[in-house]
Amino acid sequence: EQFYEHILSTMPVQLAVFNEEHRYIYCNKTAIQNDHIREWIIGKDDFEYCRFRGKDINIAWRRRYFFQQALAHRDEIKWEEEIWKDDTNKTVSLRRLTPIYDDDGNLQFVLGYGFDITDRKLAEERAAENEKLLASINANIQDGIYRYSPARGFLYVNDAFLRIFRYQSQAELNAEGKAFFRKDEEGRQVLIDIQGVQGSFNNREVLFRGEEEKARFWGLVSCSKRSDPKEGIIYDGIITDITEFKESEQLQRKTNKALRQ
Repeated sequence: EQFYEHILSTMPVQLAVFNEEHRYIYCNKTAIQNDHIREWIIGKDDFEYCRFRGKDINIAWRRRYFFQQALAHRDEIKWEEEIWKDDTNKTVSLRRLTPIYDDDGNLQFVLGYGFDITDRKLAEERAAENEKLLASINANIQDGIYRYSPARGFLYVNDAFLRIFRYQSQAELNAEGKAFFRKDEEGRQVLIDIQGVQGSFNNREVLFRGEEEKARFWGLVSCSKRSDPKEGIIYDGIITDITEFKESEQLQRKTNKALRQ
């Protein structure tokens, strides 16, 4: 008994055992570290515990709901439980309740255990926030951004890139393959016009021509080339549409020429 008690008490898992009335009959140190409270809770339920510790009573109601679900389905139930320490800090645990029956099908006890997954959940939330931020930037930025692999085509393009080159989707763009560059070899080849294994260029003014005259535009292109362990050679670039600026510049030259004449 001493041996098993030592194992259960020192397990890095929040372990509790309940009777059929959802009252505690065992709780280990990982679940409740305070020795006095851990002894006090035996024979009591989560409603009494929440009142005693001044915690939100909804925690008890939620645990009771999942306890009843475990008994109703006669199977393990799991859920994620959030407990807020204050307005900004919370802990998140993955909790499981498993009813244990004897050979005759009679309930012996319900085993409850949980894992602290706070760090993982916070990382997931930060990743989701970053994904929303990137999606917002992608939707609103006016510069075309691309990543190109000679072996696999365009790995990524944003909405602005598609809009600039008049494509509906990245799938439509990649369906053209090398034909994308042949449509305007003088202009579009600049997107991957870097000599050597490593290299880059910045702010190169390029006149891009399309199949139609209205598809013609001026772009300010910056690009870097590097070797990726997974993709091989890739090109990361950005294109700023400077058509209005170039047209204004050309108009100014014509005006100055006319004034000189």
